Amino acid sequence: MADVCLTTPLRDGLNLVAKEYVAAKRGAASPGVLVLSEFTGCAVAFPNAVLTNVYSDRDMDRALDAALDMPREEAARRMEAMGVTVRRLDVGRWVDHTLSRFAEVGAERRARRDAGAAA
Repeated sequence: MADVCLTTPLRDGLNLVAKEYVAAKRGAASPGVLVLSEFTGCAVAFPNAVLTNVYSDRDMDRALDAALDMPREEAARRMEAMGVTVRRLDVGRWVDHTLSRFAEVGAERRARRDAGAAA
């Protein structure tokens, strides 16, 4: 129901809060605006959020003003772009990536072991 989600940890964290806000806004009456600490890990995936440096009062003020004054059309465009990211970078993709990386590491270890045995 929130029109603005302020997710501003001082270091990486609260990634799921930001992603859940974006997911919850899909099809909502109000598009909402995500204000996100630039130190949050998901800031890289959400360049359409209003990014802020939480160590700067001025930058926090700027980000809140931008979020509160953002035209509805711009907020909807930004939220849709972030929604695409949330839908694309889901748990299935994470599992596929993780399992393929495990397979690569296993192949590298076998190759080193076989090379050592041949020497």
